[in-house]
Amino acid sequence: MSNTLIKLYYCLRNHRLFLPYLKKFLFKPKNGGYLWEVKHKLYEIEVVDYLKKVLKEGDTFIDVGANVGYYENICSPLVGSTGEIYAFEPISVIFRASHKNSYNKISNVRLVALACGSRNGRAKLNIAGDLGDGSSLVKEFLDYNKAEIKKEVEVEVIRLDKYIKDHRVENIKAIKIDTEMYDFEVLKGLSGYFDTGARPIVVCEVQDKKAYKEVLGQDIRELIDYMRFYGYEAYNIYLPNKKVNLLNPITIGNVIFKINDK
Repeated sequence: MSNTLIKLYYCLRNHRLFLPYLKKFLFKPKNGGYLWEVKHKLYEIEVVDYLKKVLKEGDTFIDVGANVGYYENICSPLVGSTGEIYAFEPISVIFRASHKNSYNKISNVRLVALACGSRNGRAKLNIAGDLGDGSSLVKEFLDYNKAEIKKEVEVEVIRLDKYIKDHRVENIKAIKIDTEMYDFEVLKGLSGYFDTGARPIVVCEVQDKKAYKEVLGQDIRELIDYMRFYGYEAYNIYLPNKKVNLLNPITIGNVIFKINDK
């Protein structure tokens, strides 16, 4: 089943989301992009719906590539005063914008001005536009998408497992990763945490196997095998109980990595 048909089925099945989807696809202005969808709370509605189902009072949610704080606004009341949110965003201008948002001035949200990866250090982040227009530690990915790189900035990169250990982050229920094809590096930076036996739900934006091969010179099977080593399988964000085949050339976008009993 194609992604378009799955989205249509999802939209019709989830009647409470039908009107938001209709508004998004029929009334979105031609010049409306990511920030327009964020303003009207229409961005990645299917991910939001899933997180609303899994996050509970007292949980911890980690958002890698938090941008302007869209998910922090939505997830903060879900985890409540006894829960925590860690929002990682290394681009200073976006980080400052997140600080200005009133919904980030609440006690359970921690903004972290770091990038996440497989090793600690510093790296060049390629900025391809204004807020929300896409930036990546993988310059080749932006070239692949014919995105115009406006500037490069040096950012600090940390392994997420180190941050979790050093800051004694507990009760992690879900981790969301949106890093423009740096996802596998972020996941490899969680190996120490996975080795403790922890198995949080991971919602991760992935690209198709062709992009992994042409941009990174990697076989997407490496990502699949890595996650399976820790007991994870990939599931469809629209149909969370349905496994998705990452080798399928049309598989692109957010997927859920979880173990079978979650």
